[in-house]
Amino acid sequence: MTSQEDSSKLSDEQLVEGILMGQGDLRRELYNRYSNLIFGRCFSLTKDHAASEDLVHDVFIKIFLKLNTFKGKSRFSLWVHSITYNHCINYLKKKARRSEQSFEEVNLNEIESAAGQDEDKLLLEIQLQQLERVFQNLKATYKSVLLLYYKDQLSIKEIADVLKIGESAVKMRLKRGRDQLSVEYKKMTHGSR
Repeated sequence: MTSQEDSSKLSDEQLVEGILMGQGDLRRELYNRYSNLIFGRCFSLTKDHAASEDLVHDVFIKIFLKLNTFKGKSRFSLWVHSITYNHCINYLKKKARRSEQSFEEVNLNEIESAAGQDEDKLLLEIQLQQLERVFQNLKATYKSVLLLYYKDQLSIKEIADVLKIGESAVKMRLKRGRDQLSVEYKKMTHGSR
């Protein structure tokens, strides 16, 4: 058995190898190493804390069930990210089928009560809320690529590896995602349809 102190010094690949060889105690180390990262990625896609906690457990079940399929062709973290991303997208698709997504309306009472505050700050907050609403309603393919690129700061090549698509497809999705975000934001802020 490997002590927890010793297991923290192991590389991801060594952890995987040990788990596959029957050292079940190494699963805890793998969980500790990746649970916060997986939660962050789930939350960035779902914006739902409770659902993200559940998704983390589901993702780890998939990771442990598929661990023997990890071939080491890319970094283990990218492999984990790929499983996380795919699981979250499937979750969002199922959720969208169950109930249609709706835009949240700006609460006029909150705006009126904030009238005494600095108008520039209020305007910025409203713009950020509107941008967030527009972003949440982008197609999942665009939203995920934008998050991977801007939030997770993955390179085009890393995103291509995670999504199992070509680099040119990643570039196209980034461009279309940015374009769609801009168009939808302008529609919302200018009220034109």
